[in-house]
Amino acid sequence: MSQVVRFNDVVKLNKKELIQLGASHAQEILNEGFEDATVLTVQAKKAREYIQAFLDGLEYKTREQLTQDPNGWEDIYGASLSLGSTGDRLAYLTDPKYSQLSIALKQRKEILDLAFRSDEMFDSDGELVPKIKIKTHSKETLIVKL
Repeated sequence: MSQVVRFNDVVKLNKKELIQLGASHAQEILNEGFEDATVLTVQAKKAREYIQAFLDGLEYKTREQLTQDPNGWEDIYGASLSLGSTGDRLAYLTDPKYSQLSIALKQRKEILDLAFRSDEMFDSDGELVPKIKIKTHSKETLIVKL
């Protein structure tokens, strides 16, 4: 690889620049025939897991600091930190009508799934169950088990 990435250089980049740098370095490594792409993929996935665990380990102390001084965390290497909330999640299923409709919807979904794989199917009311269209076709994914 013609350029070594130094941590001090990386922290100065914004998100868009980090993404561009990562993509260009991956292409550069592959173009130079440095190593098998599968080996680099496994190494990168392992590095990502390490970084995520590292971030998780820092989260409690970071939250503590932000709670003590919620306005004092701007422009740290061009980034800012703040506390956010995911919002309250309502317990819709505690409403009997909602629960009943939810169960009926799940049952109808199961019937539609079966009808999709069948030549012809009728529901409990004797009505022909339509073959529904595919909303999104499946895509091939790369699975790396560590």
